[in-house]
Amino acid sequence: MVRRPALSPGSHLTRHDARRLRIGSHPGVVIDDSPLLRALVAAIDGVRDAELACAAAAEATEQDPAVARELLDELIRRGAVVDAEPWLRVRAPRDEVVAAVLAGRDPGPMSGRARTGLSVHAAPTCHDLSDLIELGARIGGVSSRPHRTPRIHVAVSVGEPHRDTVEDLAAAGAPVLPVALAEGRCVIGPWIERGRTPCLRCADLARSTWDHSWAGHWPSLDRPDRPHGVGAEVAQLAAMLVVADVLAACDGRRPRTVGARLTTGPAPGSAAAAPVPFDPGCPCHVLTVLPPEATAVS
Repeated sequence: MVRRPALSPGSHLTRHDARRLRIGSHPGVVIDDSPLLRALVAAIDGVRDAELACAAAAEATEQDPAVARELLDELIRRGAVVDAEPWLRVRAPRDEVVAAVLAGRDPGPMSGRARTGLSVHAAPTCHDLSDLIELGARIGGVSSRPHRTPRIHVAVSVGEPHRDTVEDLAAAGAPVLPVALAEGRCVIGPWIERGRTPCLRCADLARSTWDHSWAGHWPSLDRPDRPHGVGAEVAQLAAMLVVADVLAACDGRRPRTVGARLTTGPAPGSAAAAPVPFDPGCPCHVLTVLPPEATAVS
């Protein structure tokens, strides 16, 4: 049942031919032109309920409200009109809510985005990527106040990030998503929630089973301001993947990088996933988050 009718998002009323109008264009709905149709389209603004919209259209054209209701039901049946009720009850950007509705998802969990802060920690040569991530998250409705709790940390580095730095961020209990830029590639993940998901040391141990010289957990001995070689197209895709996981976490959905690392580049346009399971040699799966006043016992 449509409570608050509105034209399908992005649709406009246009002329199709001498006697018919079109609502939308992909593919759109073609319907006979009439004063009642024009009045009804003007009345369905997503705020009035169906009864008030039909009454307004009928009054403007001196017709029976029941006739206006029949026309509205036809527009709903043919997909030209949708229910705007979810747009009004969810505290999130309207286009995000509408996109969820059109995709068949409940937009209700999106209300959590405004309650979640995002902190992006970026190396000096990675600020362009961090700007893309912050912009995408802000468009999606994530709070622009990074100190709001709960919050999500994204750590962007040139080369593999220092494991101790990432672990220090995770120790406070907030999710951490590491992003490493090197040699024209961007490696995203794994999504780290201490005691709940595999960590970077799990990824190191998994890789060391086939790459015995892997030293991803060693601090870099080189300068931190070396160019990473990640081009604009790869950076755009990487930012999109990061933002998608941040929004998924805010909505209560599972981020793609839980138990996985995604790699994009150097060729743009695709991303490959590598699994990161819990490793029995890493203690992360038995760790719990200590409250700030607690003292760790070694």
